Amino acid sequence: MKLGLLTARGYVEFSYVYWDGINKTYIVGTRRNGKSKAVRLSHEVYRAHTGRRVPRGRLLHHIDENPRRNCFTNLELTTRAKHASHHHKGRIVSEKTRARMRLGAQRRVADPAHREHLRQRALGQYAKDPYWNHRSRK
Repeated sequence: MKLGLLTARGYVEFSYVYWDGINKTYIVGTRRNGKSKAVRLSHEVYRAHTGRRVPRGRLLHHIDENPRRNCFTNLELTTRAKHASHHHKGRIVSEKTRARMRLGAQRRVADPAHREHLRQRALGQYAKDPYWNHRSRK
C-alpha cells in the first residue's frame, strides 16, 4: 500500500505513517536522495506547499489546536515565544510559585558550574549556526 500526500505541487510518497502519542504528532517516513528519514507530517505538508523547510527557531502551530489535522490551511508558522504565549494565555501562577521560580533562577545563575554549562551549550549552538561560523573565519 502506498502512503502519500497529494498537493498542488505534486505527490509526496511516504514509506510509513504512525501517530506518536507522546509528542502528539504524526511521524512519516520519507525517502530523499535514496536516504530514509522520519519527519513530522505537518512539516512535510508545509514543505510540500511552500517548497522550503520550516526555518530554524520557528515552529508550526495548528490553528484549531488539533494536531491530527495537518492540512496546510490549519498550519501557521510562528516563533517559539508567540507559540508559548498562545498556549499559556490566562495561566494563573500564584505569587508563592513566582517567588520559588525566581529563587531557583537566582540559585542556578549564581552556581559557577551551571554558568559554565550554559556557556558551553551556547558555544555548541553557535558552532552549528552558519552565521557565526562565517563570522569566526574572518
